[in-house]
Amino acid sequence: MINKARQFATRMHASIDQRRKYSGEPYIVHPAAVAKLVAGVTDDAAMISAAWLHDVVEDTPATLAQIEIEFGNEIATLVDELTDISTPVD
Repeated sequence: MINKARQFATRMHASIDQRRKYSGEPYIVHPAAVAKLVAGVTDDAAMISAAWLHDVVEDTPATLAQIEIEFGNEIATLVDELTDISTPVD
């Protein structure tokens, strides 16, 4: 599951050529660092997978429904809790 999440996140961020703001590195270096950090404190596959996916819904065309189909409800719920979809303030 973790490898599938890594591949999905990599593909989705690359599909929009997303890059780190100041370094120009491919964006996936950030989710990789987060996943490594999470893996350092737990071996829970759902949590590590969610770490890989945590910016996919926020930053790419992927939807939460797509995450649920691909990875199941548990991971989709974790991703939803980590997603910051900004809304305009009136």
